[in-house]
Amino acid sequence: MKSLRLNFLLKSTILLVFFSFLSLSAFAQVDFEIIDGDATICLGDSTLLRIDASVDSVIWSPTTDLRMPNSLSTFVSPSVNTTYFATLFSNGMTQVVPIQVNIVSQAILGNNVTVCSSGGMLNYDFTDLPFPGDYSLMSNTSFAITETVDNIFNVNINNTPPGIYNLTVANAACGQVNTIQVEVVDGTAAELDFQEEDRVICIGEEITLNVGAVAGQTYEWFANGVSVSTTNTITDTPTGTTTYVVSTLGSSCTLASQDSVTVTVNNDPTISLPETIAGCENDILQLGNNIAQAGTTYSWEPVGNIEDNIVDPNAVNAEVLVIEDGTYILTANNGCEIMDTIEVTLIDNDIDLADTLFVCKGDDVTITWTTNPPNDNVVWTNLDGSPLMNVPTPFTVTPDDVISYVATVENSGCTFSDTITLQVDSLPMGLELTFVEFNNAPEPICMGDTVQITSTTFDESLFPNIEYQWISDGMIGDPETQMFLTPDSLFNLIFIGQETRIYGRIATNGACIDTTEVEVPVVPILDVRVTPDDPVCPNSTVLLTGEALDPTVMPPRVVDPDSVEWQWMASSGTIMPEEGFGENTPTLITESSDVEIMGMATFNGCPANFMH
Repeated sequence: MKSLRLNFLLKSTILLVFFSFLSLSAFAQVDFEIIDGDATICLGDSTLLRIDASVDSVIWSPTTDLRMPNSLSTFVSPSVNTTYFATLFSNGMTQVVPIQVNIVSQAILGNNVTVCSSGGMLNYDFTDLPFPGDYSLMSNTSFAITETVDNIFNVNINNTPPGIYNLTVANAACGQVNTIQVEVVDGTAAELDFQEEDRVICIGEEITLNVGAVAGQTYEWFANGVSVSTTNTITDTPTGTTTYVVSTLGSSCTLASQDSVTVTVNNDPTISLPETIAGCENDILQLGNNIAQAGTTYSWEPVGNIEDNIVDPNAVNAEVLVIEDGTYILTANNGCEIMDTIEVTLIDNDIDLADTLFVCKGDDVTITWTTNPPNDNVVWTNLDGSPLMNVPTPFTVTPDDVISYVATVENSGCTFSDTITLQVDSLPMGLELTFVEFNNAPEPICMGDTVQITSTTFDESLFPNIEYQWISDGMIGDPETQMFLTPDSLFNLIFIGQETRIYGRIATNGACIDTTEVEVPVVPILDVRVTPDDPVCPNSTVLLTGEALDPTVMPPRVVDPDSVEWQWMASSGTIMPEEGFGENTPTLITESSDVEIMGMATFNGCPANFMH
C-alpha cells in the first residue's frame, strides 16, 4: 500500500527594524531680560515695557497705542487686553519676546449724594464696565457696606449721625480710586418698594409702573426729567427711550427717596424678502438684499440647507445651497420681532447615469439614462471635452479599454452634467484545470491521497483584482464535506480525495467570469472481510473466503472478486494459492498452533491491507 507523507514547511518571518536617526541642530538664542513686563493697568493709563538685551535692532508689534516701536523701552496705552511682541535681532539671530498687558476699567461713583440718617441706602453696580476688575468699597465712617454679588454693593447708612462722610471705590490692580462725599441728614428715609427692571418694548406698547403706597408719603413721577404724575401708579405709551423716576417724601426726612427704570423703545426692524426665487441645482442663492441694523439679530429657519461655511446663517442675507424646493423664514429681533418668508424653487434639470459600468473585453454594453424633465437633446463628450458624433440610440459600445463619457443637458438656463465610466476587464488565457497527486506519485489516485488541482500560471500583476472560488459537485463553502486543505479562494486547490467528484473553479475579474471544471477519479480503498470466524482443528484443511466492499457507496457494495488482485499470507501452515486476480477463496492447511491470516486486496491499483 502506498504511504503518503505531507511535509509542512514552516516559513520564518524576518522582522526588519529600521532605526531613524534624528539629527538635532542647536539653535542659538538672543540673551535678554525683561525689566518691566506683564502688567494690569486701568483703562486710559499707560505702562512701561522694558527689555535689557544687546541687540542690533528691535521691532515691537502691534504698534497701536505704542510710542516707540524700535526701542527696547516703550510706553503702551492699550484700549483692550493686548499681547505685545518684541522681536530682537542680534548677529543674525532672532528672538521673539511676548509681554501681556491687561486692562481694567476705573470705577466711578458719580456725584456727591445726600441720604437720610435712618433707612438711607445706596447701591452701586460695577459689573457692566467695559473691563471689570476686582473692586472694593469703603467709607470713613460706620456705613454697613455689603458686596451682595461680585462688584455689586449695598451701602446702608445704618443710623449714622448727620454729617458729611467719604465713600471710596478702589481697584488694587490698577491703583486708582474714586471718592465722593455722602451728606447724611437727620430723619428716616421714606419707604419705596419699586421692583421694576430696565426693559425693552416695541413702539406703541403700553407700560404700567407701580410702587406700593405708604400712608403719610407723597409721590411724584418724572419721565425724562418732566413731572408726569403725583400718584403711586402710572400708565404710559412712550414713543422713545424714557427714564422714569419715582420720588417719595415722608414726614421725617426732608430728602426724597428715589428709584428709576429705563424703558428702551424700539421700532420694528425692517426686512423685506421677495416672494420667490429660483435656482439651478447646487447653485448658491442669496436670500434677500436687506441692510443689517445695529442692535438687531437675525435667524433663518429651517437652517438645514443654509450653509454657515459660505455666509453666517444668522446674517440678514444668508445664502442657501439649492438642492430642493424650500420655504425659508427670516426672523429679525431688536426687542421687537418680525418675520418674512421666501420660497426657493429648484429648476428641474437632471440626468441620471450609472457612475460605472463593468464590461468584459469584447462584450457590448448599452448606456442608458433618464432626464428630468424629459429631454432628448443630450450632448455627449469625452472627458477632454471633445464631442461624440452620431451617438446611436440605444447608445451601445464595445470598448477595448477603460473610457469615460460626459452627458450634458440644459433647461431654463441650468446646465447639468454627469459622467459614466466603462470599466473594461479581461481574464488570462489557459485557465483549464489539471490535477496531480500532491507527492507526484503515478496514477491512480487512491482514496485518502492528497491531490492538487491547478492550471497554467500567468502574470498576476496584470490582473490585480481577479478572484477565485472553488466548488465541488454543487457544494460551496463546506470544507468538511469537500475535504479542502486550502482556502476555496486560491488559484490552486489541495484536497484529500474521498470519492470521484467534479471540481470547478470560478474566476472573476470585474465583469468577466470564467468557470472551468475537472473530474478527479478516486479509486476506493476496499474494506475486506475474511471468513470463516469459527475455530478449526490442528492439522486440518480450511477453505477461506475474502469479500471486498466499496465503502464509497451506501450501503457498501461488494466488488466483483475477479476485479481484485488478492495476496494471501499465513503466520503458520500453508495457504494456496497465495495471489492472483479473483483468488478470493484460497485453501489453508493448519498446523498445531494458532494461525494469523494477512493479505492485501488491490483494486484498480489501490491496495487495502487486511488481517484475520
